Amino acid sequence: KQHYDMGNYLYQNMLDKRMTYTCGYWKNAANLDEAQEAKLKLVCEKMYLKPGMRVLDIGCGWGAFAKYAAENYQVSVVGVTVSE
Repeated sequence: KQHYDMGNYLYQNMLDKRMTYTCGYWKNAANLDEAQEAKLKLVCEKMYLKPGMRVLDIGCGWGAFAKYAAENYQVSVVGVTVSE
């Protein structure tokens, strides 16, 4: 509770525009936003996502992965978090 529900101020100052709370993929990225988008794309590709699939995102944070996967791979995502 102390960690996840402390408000967005700190996270907005250290995370990318999507508020992605995991490491980025920097292979061809020039900034944090590009690194995080590259990571989201890589994860979706490694999962072989196809339109119509359902994905469970445990620890979904602000929903960056869910939104990216739904918009770019036409999947349905259910997110579960301990945060209020």
